[in-house]
Amino acid sequence: MYAYFQYLQQAKLNTHQVAKQIAAVGPETAKIINSYGACVNVIPNDYSAIGMVQHFHEKNLISQRVFIPVGDRSSSRIADGLTELGHQCLSLTLYHNQLPEQQVIAALQQFQSEAVDCLIVTSPSAFINLVEVAKKQGTFCLLGNLVIIPIGETTKSACEKLGFTIAVLPKHSTLASLAECVLGYYT
Repeated sequence: MYAYFQYLQQAKLNTHQVAKQIAAVGPETAKIINSYGACVNVIPNDYSAIGMVQHFHEKNLISQRVFIPVGDRSSSRIADGLTELGHQCLSLTLYHNQLPEQQVIAALQQFQSEAVDCLIVTSPSAFINLVEVAKKQGTFCLLGNLVIIPIGETTKSACEKLGFTIAVLPKHSTLASLAECVLGYYT
């Protein structure tokens, strides 16, 4: 979202000139959008790509033109689902994920020197980057003994795709639900 609003500012446009309505996948994203002075009109009940598509389906929205700002690792689930429902979607890659190798190396070194038991994963990209650097550094084995708790289904799928087992999944894809899930796991 940051990149999207930076582009709007550079073009000297405000959100209302570009979009009639704004949808956010969840409340955390909505907070970021609202912090830029834009008003989020839609948050699906299920905070996921599938939830967004379901929302459009349940509201019987017909032939909307939908702009979807994405990153280079983003799933096409929303665009694909909305296109199947008859909407016109424009997905535009606004940013590219970059591997913060030095920060990941520092984290892995901390894993070695301190007893880390739990890895909370809030995005697929973060986990993919961690695993990539761990393999390069020869510290991949450190990740195998960690309790891994992802924020939601998409992140869970990324972890499992890389061969990791998930300990538990929050009820909702929010930071608050993630925190409750972690506390519940350890109590």
